[in-house]
Amino acid sequence: MARTIVPFGPQHPILAEPVRYKLELEEETVVGVDFELGWMHRGIEKGAEQDYNKAIFMCERVCGICSGVHSMTFVGCLEKAGDIPVPDRAHYLRTILLELERIHSHLLWVGIAADAVGFQNLFMLTWREREHVVDLMEAMTGNRVNHSYVLPGGVRGDVDEKMAKHALEVLGAVEASAKYVADQASHDRTLINRLKGVGIMDKALCQRYGVIGPNMRGCGIKQDCRCDGYEAYKWLDFEPVTCDGGDNWSRVLIRVLETFQSVELIKKCFKQIEPGPIMEEFKGGIDGEAAYRCEAPRGELFYFIRGNGTKSLERVKIRAPTLSNLMVTKELLLGEEFANIPVTILSFDPCFSCTER
Repeated sequence: MARTIVPFGPQHPILAEPVRYKLELEEETVVGVDFELGWMHRGIEKGAEQDYNKAIFMCERVCGICSGVHSMTFVGCLEKAGDIPVPDRAHYLRTILLELERIHSHLLWVGIAADAVGFQNLFMLTWREREHVVDLMEAMTGNRVNHSYVLPGGVRGDVDEKMAKHALEVLGAVEASAKYVADQASHDRTLINRLKGVGIMDKALCQRYGVIGPNMRGCGIKQDCRCDGYEAYKWLDFEPVTCDGGDNWSRVLIRVLETFQSVELIKKCFKQIEPGPIMEEFKGGIDGEAAYRCEAPRGELFYFIRGNGTKSLERVKIRAPTLSNLMVTKELLLGEEFANIPVTILSFDPCFSCTER
């Protein structure tokens, strides 16, 4: 049977950032896959080898969607290397921001996935609710996207009772909308026909390729960096949410379920947080090496730094979640119908600006 080579990318309507797949087809079935990264390097790691106070703002620009967790992971390295104390209240405020960012990221992605299969109503609904969450982050930090909120030793601003009450009201409305989204994802025939049983990744394949984050938990693997107990997560007593399907539908559903969990974690934070300082002053240099990891919306985010006792860092290394998640697609796409390729790639929530920096 004759084979056809079809390029997918580097520009494609379903992808916000460039990547190039080379697909080999027999009629409509994919029988060969290769892909190319490297379309958008920005040199952020090298640029961050400077005064660590300035480097924070570079690191949070690795990704606009999850800028808060990038600055949090970088600052976590600084605090570990510099033995910098952090007040308990600051730990809670950081956790609230990280969970708001997770809700915002998951709602954004679910909307994009709905749009990819032609479900415009669900797309508009999720993005409307996402706007309310982004407004909360702006009220908390002063910025909608690049928050500049997390600093070595604490956070830049506090949350008063009025803002906390407003946040809980907004999150109640978001939770109600997420229930509708979960119902649609579970029962809508269009979504189920397009997503269920497509792009199946079992536990063995997931573990062999080191897939992480919601994509891993969508295969039933109960693992989450937050359970290691950084920031306020060590006081919140929760378990990772999982699904067992391992297909495109499960990767949609797991993000909706994690939205519910994030709302509950924020409620616990507001219930448990106590008055106190939000910042410990630190003006020294960073000496030695440190590594730190956080659970970003897409999975484990890893940072490494090396200091020489001054304010300027000698080395900054970042590993974003998409790099771990992307490799499996070379095997996962084999045997799929060509029409399912865009949604299957999208189901991993790839971020190539994170990956290539």
